[in-house]
Amino acid sequence: MITDSDPEDGDYHLVKRYSTEPFSKRKVGSSNTSNVTLSKFDELILETADAHKLDPVLVKAIIHVELAFEQFVVPRTGAMGLMQVMPETAAQYNLIANQFDPQHNVNAGAHHLKDQ
Repeated sequence: MITDSDPEDGDYHLVKRYSTEPFSKRKVGSSNTSNVTLSKFDELILETADAHKLDPVLVKAIIHVELAFEQFVVPRTGAMGLMQVMPETAAQYNLIANQFDPQHNVNAGAHHLKDQ
């Protein structure tokens, strides 16, 4: 389960914690990053989520669950890029020419998520 809060019964095991603190402000090796999934896309995720008024942790979790930050994998479904945008959705958000570009892909995925 992906959640932004602790389950009420308190019986859970934390597998991943996501941080979207920009790299420029992060102290690598500090105790607050030891249990956190870091990504080279964190600053992009933070900016894009903010622009679409989404929780950046949600956007990052989706990217992690979909492809574990591997932007060039294309499954049989045909979805592409970090946010695994389907071809029809890519056309809807004018992403056809830039499907693997992280900035364009995350923007289209976030836009689509916000529209949902």
